[in-house]
Amino acid sequence: MLRINKLAKFKKLLFYYSKSRIHSIRPPIVSVMGHVDHGKTTLLDSLRNTNVAENEPGLITQHVSSFVVNFQGRDVTFIDTPGHAAFAGIRGRGAKINDITVLVVDCCEGVKPQTKEVISLIKEFGTPCVVALNKIDKDGANIQRTEQELRENGVELIKHNGNTPSVEISALRGDNLERLMQVLLTESGKVNLETDSNGDVFGFVLETSRSPFVGGLATILPLRGSIRV
Repeated sequence: MLRINKLAKFKKLLFYYSKSRIHSIRPPIVSVMGHVDHGKTTLLDSLRNTNVAENEPGLITQHVSSFVVNFQGRDVTFIDTPGHAAFAGIRGRGAKINDITVLVVDCCEGVKPQTKEVISLIKEFGTPCVVALNKIDKDGANIQRTEQELRENGVELIKHNGNTPSVEISALRGDNLERLMQVLLTESGKVNLETDSNGDVFGFVLETSRSPFVGGLATILPLRGSIRV
């Protein structure tokens, strides 16, 4: 992820090339998605040991953020997308650019409207999915009911002879997060992540904004090449 001012500068960089081509494997891009308040940002906070959720208005993610986690010597790029109904367009962008989707479902609440929307996006783009069954530490958690609701919405879990892996987690306590990372690395091995670090620059603008102090800002996720500012 890179934040730069003056978007026009980045547009010029898109035409940068190098004569040499070095093929390498880039980190997989994982979008964390689901219904509002089902624990997406808490999960990411636990993975990076921060507390972004408390700083968001109404404890609801308002922006797209991304960061890299190193696990067992391998990097994984995570993208956090808002779960609130008002941010459907942002979720759509997150679903288009990722390699794997983590669908976070609250085992107390089960499948909700934005859960169904994310399931539709996963099917539309054919993105590999890992289901994170969250809040298993809560008294009202009902894993079996949640799995049944997922099945009713077309998500067949491996544990029920389907093809979608799932991990039971507590994002707040950090339960089974290593297992989740292991599953993500396994799934990323099924995706073509080859890139050319010295080729033409190509990537996605995740979000743009304007600062009164520095002007235009862009959150950029490069997929190929190198940006030199």
